[in-house]
Parts: sequence; structure tokens; C-alpha cells
Amino acid sequence: MEERRRSKRTEMSSTLMVKRLDQGDMQEVSIDIVDVSPNGVGFLCKEVLSIGAVYESKLRIWTHEVLHAFLQIVRIEMKGDSYTYGAVFIGMPESDAARIRVYQTVNDEKAVSVMAAILLVLLYRLIFVFSGQDGEESGSLSAMISEKCAELLNAISGKHWTQNVLDSMAAYFEHPIRKLAHFSEYACMGVLLYGVWRPWKERGRKLYLLIVCWVFVSAGADEFHQLFIPGRYGCFADVVLDTCGGAFGLFICVCVEKMVRRRKQKSGF
Repeated sequence: MEERRRSKRTEMSSTLMVKRLDQGDMQEVSIDIVDVSPNGVGFLCKEVLSIGAVYESKLRIWTHEVLHAFLQIVRIEMKGDSYTYGAVFIGMPESDAARIRVYQTVNDEKAVSVMAAILLVLLYRLIFVFSGQDGEESGSLSAMISEKCAELLNAISGKHWTQNVLDSMAAYFEHPIRKLAHFSEYACMGVLLYGVWRPWKERGRKLYLLIVCWVFVSAGADEFHQLFIPGRYGCFADVVLDTCGGAFGLFICVCVEKMVRRRKQKSGF
């Protein structure tokens, strides 16, 4: 049966009521969902349902969203004092099918790990490109971004500052923008490293320490690389700042994961 499924099944524990539509009695039965995919659902039920019967259902997922769908029973197996059923969705809107796919992706930790690893490689590439710029090129990029920020602030305020004021503001913004760029890059690295290691390491202090140390070594290697670039220099303060950024990204991941887990528990998932 597994090889004939068109989509991967995802475990999901929930209970819902379904109404039979192909007969006039509008029978209501309670079922416990075992797994779900964009194409169908597996569930347990103590009631005897008929092959080919069509039911109207309202599936509540862990985000508290309710997916309205029609089910047709295609498989029945006896399991203890209950029956295991397989049903296909009839006419499910693509938007609801997309919600199930998102649920599957988020809950497939290994798939998330692979995607995070790919993005991490791209991030390392981006960091290497930026750190490989000479002093003049790096300075001109920072100056351009600072000037854009000053112009944006001028437009928002509506005060129409003179060019001298704009230049002064751009010079004032340049240093914080450079440091914010450092912090943001490595915050992203902390998030991606958590995504990479999450399926393979037990959550806890060892995993968190591994990620922070990884970020620290990466930041140190980045600053060491800059020692060989004309007009650039290595700075231990930047290593510390980058490490704080990575720790911040890790902190955000841990907090979000705890919030999601708590929400799932409240929803019965």
C-alpha cells in the first residue's frame, strides 16, 4: 500500500467528526487521525464504515486552522477493537493541500537539515565574498548603504536636510551598519546550524555549545582571512560580536521551537 501512495504520509494525532454524504441519514462518527497527506488520510474508528462511502470532514491541524474536506473510504483493516481506514480527499483546495505540505516539511527534520545545510553553504560563500573585498571596496559598499539610510530617514522625516547634514548622518551610520551586518550574518548562521544539527544531536547544552563554538571558530577564520586582504584587518571584537549574533540566532530558534511545541500540546498533537 505504501508504494502506491502518491504523497508522503505525515503522522498527526487529532479527532474530528465526519458526516456521510452519499446517504440521506447524515451519519456522524468520531475518528482518530493516524496520518495525513495532501491526497488522503489514515484514521482509526470504532464504527464500521463502508468502502466507497463519502464523508464531509473538518480537519483541525496544529496551527488551529480547520481544513474542510470530503473523504472517500478506500481501505479498511481490523486493528484491535477498532478499524483502520484509508481515505482519499475529494476536491481538496490547493491552498489546504499546501498547508499539509508545509506541515510535512516542518515535521521532516532531516529534510529541514538538508535545506539548512545548503543555505549554510551559500551563507559561507556570501561571508567569504564580503571578507574578500579590499578596504576600498568594502568601505565604498558601507558608505553607499549608509547614504541610502540617511536619504531614507530624510524622506520619512520630510525635513529636507542639506547635503552636508546627509553626509554627516551617513558617516555616523556607517560604523553601526557594519556591525549590524556582522551580527545579522552570524545570527543567520546560528539559525542554520541549529537546523542542520537538530535531527542528529540531542537537544540541550551540548548541542547549544557545539553551535556557539562553531560560530566562534567560523568568525575567527573570517577575521583571520581578512589579515591577508589589502586594507583590511582582523578584529577580535568582531569575533565576539559575530559569536553573540550566532548565539542570538540560536536563542530565537529555541524559543520558537518551545512555543510551537507548547501550541501543539495544547492542540493535542
